Amino acid sequence: MKIPRRITRAFVCISVLSPVMARGADLPSRLPPPPPPVLELVVPVEKAWAPSGFFASVFAGAGFNGLDDRFVGKNVYCLDQYCDSQPPSYDHFKVSTKTLSATLEAGFDVQVDSSIFAGVALDASFYDHQSQNAYVYNGAFTDPGVKAAQIAVQIPYVPQPYRSAVSTSLTSNWLVSARARLGFSPVDDLDLYVTGGPALVDVSATTTASASSVGYYSGALSGSSKTPVFGYVYGVGIDYAFAKRWSFALEYLRATASKSYAVTKQYCNCMSPTDPAPFSANAKVSFNFLRAGIRYRF
Repeated sequence: MKIPRRITRAFVCISVLSPVMARGADLPSRLPPPPPPVLELVVPVEKAWAPSGFFASVFAGAGFNGLDDRFVGKNVYCLDQYCDSQPPSYDHFKVSTKTLSATLEAGFDVQVDSSIFAGVALDASFYDHQSQNAYVYNGAFTDPGVKAAQIAVQIPYVPQPYRSAVSTSLTSNWLVSARARLGFSPVDDLDLYVTGGPALVDVSATTTASASSVGYYSGALSGSSKTPVFGYVYGVGIDYAFAKRWSFALEYLRATASKSYAVTKQYCNCMSPTDPAPFSANAKVSFNFLRAGIRYRF
């Protein structure tokens, strides 16, 4: 049977094109490659304010303070052994004073975690506290020899009057402290902290006691101390940041210091062999500072 020519041509075309089509299927695609993946760059956001690093502060405020002069010992008011009467139980002067204060401060903080920080602070405060007090007592004493002689001749005996006085002076003008700080940040730009540590306090104190009786005796004792004394200071504070490195600070601090010094005889024109006995005086200062200031972090 004779195959038609058209069918023969079709088979020939298929035979010729099949290998070409197969090789074409193996060729790389001409479509453009897919775009690369988009990488998002995450930049950590720096806090506008962080309680860390060195800082310096300037404060101004008020001091509400107690100054306490205490003196204890024998024969403070009556310098002779024949005293009949003594003053009431009153052995100290305690007054409250108010004054302005100025403070310079420097320190360093370290962030323990995102909300807790710790550090140290050194400061010097300047102020003017003064206390001057005096107490006068009019008493009487008995001379046993004179009394016996007058009674022997039936002359009524009248105790001899005497006058005694105690005066004190206490001043304090500066304070230097080294304090630890511990705080936390409840919200951004706000820090709360507690602080405390030793302090060197200026305390100058003087006590003078005198007594006299006309025709019998007169004498005086005196003592003073002008050396600074160690005490302690503690308090709380708050920082509110209004710029990246600047903050407004408010603090309350309480400082306490005391010292003792001897009050000894200056002179005594006494008829009896008893000299005025020395005694110990104690000067105590207790300061309450409320101050506001500006703090800069480097």
